[in-house]
Formats: sequence, structure tokens, C-alpha cells
Amino acid sequence: MSDKILERNHHEANYLLESIDETIDPCENFYEFACGKYIKNAIIPSESSEQSTMSQISKKLRYTIADLLSSSSSNRTKKSKAITNARRLYSSCIDEGTIETEGVDVIMSMINKELGGWPVLQGLAWNESTFNFDRLMLKLSQYNSYIFYTVNTDVDEKNSSIRSIHIRPSKLAKDNFIHYFKGIKAIEAYQQFFVNFTQALTNDSSTISNDLTTLLEFERELYKYFTMQNQLDSRETVRTTLGNLSHTINVSFDSSNYIRRLYLLANVSVIDADIVIVHAPKLLHGISSIIDRQTARTMQNYMIWRFMTDRAWHMPKRFRNIVQQFTQ
Repeated sequence: MSDKILERNHHEANYLLESIDETIDPCENFYEFACGKYIKNAIIPSESSEQSTMSQISKKLRYTIADLLSSSSSNRTKKSKAITNARRLYSSCIDEGTIETEGVDVIMSMINKELGGWPVLQGLAWNESTFNFDRLMLKLSQYNSYIFYTVNTDVDEKNSSIRSIHIRPSKLAKDNFIHYFKGIKAIEAYQQFFVNFTQALTNDSSTISNDLTTLLEFERELYKYFTMQNQLDSRETVRTTLGNLSHTINVSFDSSNYIRRLYLLANVSVIDADIVIVHAPKLLHGISSIIDRQTARTMQNYMIWRFMTDRAWHMPKRFRNIVQQFTQ
């Protein structure tokens, strides 16, 4: 066994021993015995809502990755395009001077030119005839924003020598509805978050209140559907082919064409015979049915809002402060 492995094992053993409260009888309260000192000594950072062994490990990992990305390339990694791109991305993320100088011009230009604009910022000037759900969903997927449905490639569950395409509901309930679980104060904070964020981007606030109301109604409908959904339905899977996908899942958009175009963005061609694993097909149908009942303005507002909240931490400091205020 190498010295490094021995050193790591020694460190981990000490870490466990430091968490133990030997004043507690393990036969009376084993949890307090095993974790007592950790609970007493753990300090929740001001920028976080929790402190746990996993969050500490995650934080340490982030620091390690940051060190790797900020260090100069070694001979072994110099020719790796992936590592070069990762270092370039990291460098741009920590370049706060450029972030502040550029402001929101770049992202707002992209929203207006590529994504069809953000109605809440444009007031009554936004033209709903330009809305195209399929096109917007595909464009957002290109930026890794899977608002309602996620698509990925994974090892086939019946044949590990091949890969299959997986389509499933996005993590709407877990990631975007947390304020509904936490009660009225959290919902009010969420409403203020939306108002503060959008007001920081426009001088025309004439439609913010109405747009927020319809957006919340849509979210509540989704939230109620998710909470009522049977857990067995959520775990159901259907195996089909790309060619038969549109006939297999009952959704309003052309799912087969969406997946073809999505993979073409990465220069990958898929064929009708490719295997597709559909996760929670009833849930996919339910989401699609709720979407169909909304106006174009509501859907455009919601999808761009979700896109922006995903990117707020990479925007100028005043926007990060708005997010931080809501998080707290």
C-alpha cells in the first residue's frame, strides 16, 4: 500500500473519530455517540443553507477542481481540447471585471435574437405570433436548459454493449417547486425574486404584475399535478424506437423530430431503429396537457424565466445578489 493511500486512510479515520462523542453511551443513543461532536462543532456557512459531510466533501472537490483548472497545462494535458475548453470557461467565470463590464447586453441580445424575446420585459410590444414551442425547447436544450423534458444517452438496460436514448420529465418538482413546499413566506419571497429580477432588466414594468400572476397559475397547476401523481407512474418505463416514439408517448410536440434535431446539434445522426427508453410516460403526457392549455405569452415568459434563473449566478453581481436574497 502506498504512503499516499495510508495517509488518506489515516486522515479519514481521524475525521470519523473527531465526530464521535465518547461521553455518550452508544447503547443508549448511538446517533449522538457517532455524530455528537460533529453536530456541536459544525458551522453552517453564511452562503449556505446546510452543513453536512457531503456538502463538505462537495466543497473540497470544488476547490480541487478550481486548482486544476487555474493551474497551467502539463505536457500530458496540453493537447486535450476538453481540458483547454474547461480552463477557458473557468477563466471567463472568475473574470468578474469583464462580467461587470459586459453587463447583460450579451445574454439579452441572445434572448431577443435567438430565443424570441422575453414578454415580461417587452410589455405589450411582444408579438405572440412569433412563439414556437418546439423551436424554443430545442434552442434551450442547446444551452443545456431542459425545462420540461430531458434527453440523454446511456447504456442500454437490456444490453450493456449498446447505448439507448432516454427521455424523461425534467427535475421540475425538485428544482423549481421548492418554494411551494416551504409555505406562504417562501412563495412571497419567490414572487419578489421574480419582480426584483425582471425590474433590474427593464424600464417598462407595466406588465410584470400580470405576467407574474399567469406564470404562478401555470406553476401551481404543474405543482398540483406532480404532487398528485402516483409514484408508480413516475417509475414506469416504456421501451420503443425513435421511429415509433411519437406514437408511443402522447405529447403535443413532435418528439421524434425534436430528438433528431437535438442530436444533430452535436453532429450525431440518429435513425428510426435507435432504441428510446421513455421514463414516466404518463407524467410526460400530463405535463404536455397542461402546457397545451397555456397562452403563448405564459409559456414564453416561463421558459425564458427558467433559462435566466439557471444563468443568474454567472451574471453581474447585482443579479447574483438578487438570487442570494431569495435563497436566504
